[in-house]
Amino acid sequence: MGRSGCDGCSRRDLIRGLALGAAGVALAACGRGDESGPDAAPDGPPADAAQPLTAPCGANVCIDLTNPAAARLLTAGGTEVIFAAGARLIVLRDSASSFVVLSDVCTHAGCAVSFNATLDQMTCPCHGSRFDLTGAVVRGPATKALKAYATTFDQTAQLLTILL
Repeated sequence: MGRSGCDGCSRRDLIRGLALGAAGVALAACGRGDESGPDAAPDGPPADAAQPLTAPCGANVCIDLTNPAAARLLTAGGTEVIFAAGARLIVLRDSASSFVVLSDVCTHAGCAVSFNATLDQMTCPCHGSRFDLTGAVVRGPATKALKAYATTFDQTAQLLTILL
């Protein structure tokens, strides 16, 4: 048996294994920031995880606002990040009857943008780029607009459709 306690293991293999194990423990301890709080299950995903936020509807994607997973989209200014058509999108409830859906990936360096209610803009925390609610660049260093997606909203059914 080698000094590291395993037959055939090199020192490099041992160090790599320890590093990967430590990284796994750190990730498990940190968790995702949006999964902590009153809706989180003690040892797993949020309690509403059984009900996915989005569902395919034809060639598009739909969000049923009666679904508890859509709670952040019930009031104006609420946002939710979703994955659709291979892209990460940010959905913003702009008013009682309208929504804005933009790519959530800054066109400058690929960081996630977020909605800044004070500025009424999407902002990038990495380098300060700002985008209006049509996706157009308001302030660089980004030079290319965020991709915008058209939506329809059925107020009676409380169903938001994102046209892909």
